[in-house]
Amino acid sequence: MHTQKELARYTINNAIKLGKLKRLPCEVCGNPKSEAHHPNYSKPFKIKWVCKLHHVGLHSKEHEAQREIGRQAALKRWGKKID
Repeated sequence: MHTQKELARYTINNAIKLGKLKRLPCEVCGNPKSEAHHPNYSKPFKIKWVCKLHHVGLHSKEHEAQREIGRQAALKRWGKKID
C-alpha cells in the first residue's frame, strides 16, 4: 500500500512525463532545477516549485512549527504558562 506522500510524488512525476504538467523554476530564487513541494499530500496538484535548498528550508520550517504546536499543547496539558 502506498502512502499519500508516495502517491502525490507519483501523480506529479507522471503528469510531468505525460506532458500535462511543466516543471517551473524555483518560486524563491528562480533556479530552473526545481522540485515539487507538497504542503498537503492529499492535494497532489497543489504544489510549490522550489530548488533543493529552498525545499529543505520549507521542511525545516514545517517541522519547527509542528514542534512548537506540540510544545504549547504539552504546556497547556500540564497547566504551565505559555510564553
